[in-house]
Amino acid sequence: MLPSKGSRGVRRQLLALMGFLGAVVVVVARGENVPPQSPWSPEAAPLVYTSKASGNSDIWLRSDPGGPPVRLTHDEAQDHWASFFPSGTRIAYQSLRGGQREIWVVGLDGGGLVNLSAHPAQDLLPEVSPDGERILFFSDRGIEHGPQELPGHLYLMNADGSAVERITKEPLTSTFAGTWSPDGRAILFARSFRGNVDLVRLDLATGREERLPGTEAAEYGGRYSPDGKRIAFHASGPGDEARIMVMNADGGGRRELTRGGQHYDPHWSPDGRWLLFTGAPLGERQFDLLAVPVDGGEVETIVATELDERSGSWLPRR
Repeated sequence: MLPSKGSRGVRRQLLALMGFLGAVVVVVARGENVPPQSPWSPEAAPLVYTSKASGNSDIWLRSDPGGPPVRLTHDEAQDHWASFFPSGTRIAYQSLRGGQREIWVVGLDGGGLVNLSAHPAQDLLPEVSPDGERILFFSDRGIEHGPQELPGHLYLMNADGSAVERITKEPLTSTFAGTWSPDGRAILFARSFRGNVDLVRLDLATGREERLPGTEAAEYGGRYSPDGKRIAFHASGPGDEARIMVMNADGGGRRELTRGGQHYDPHWSPDGRWLLFTGAPLGERQFDLLAVPVDGGEVETIVATELDERSGSWLPRR
């Protein structure tokens, strides 16, 4: 059972804040303010996430757990799904500005805003490669679909928006994001197989897809651990339930980390010890950012307000 918002992880948060106050905010080249990197803890670590704190869906940066978050996107359209560049100074994200979803980039200082995809189709769910040279995204380019569906393919493009390349041979039947392996040689994504959804590994050199061992539950949101040895994902449960899971990279050694709630989109901590995810009690539509130790333990609250917070990602360590 998850503790209440007012009591979850209070002692841990106080200890993390004490450590955070002893850290130094470093100002690096080009005048970019980089949040403190040490000591690392799930509550004090800088992160970006999607929130409606402005009355609209925007990307926010929380660099100080004791201070107010900073709004990174400023537009009346919905902005969502931020992915860090390895430098930790920029993010790629999707935006509805202009009336359709496009892939944009912005610096953590609010500068360098640019539309990378600039295409009539719907381009969304960006994921920056481990070396920062390419961006993976989902698009419905060239595909006819009904009003409730968004089938499409996974694409790659250079970090400047050039050299767009489709990498899936068969379309995905719904909007599934893909993620990178730590070495940048493979893509992990979800595909539907006759109504059941399992994780698939795509080798970028050969184009070969390998379906990972699954269960009767639909499995989405797969992400490799920083060392590439494990995969975190969320799996459907009874009714609206979704559980955070972890398994070995070959599909074995499955372990359930959460249950009894709506828990989605796990992101690894830089040290591979925690998973940050979007969560809400069953039947509720207001989500918070939560975290759970990968080896099992109590679920901690990371960001929780009366608003809606989703799709959080910790700043990568450099």
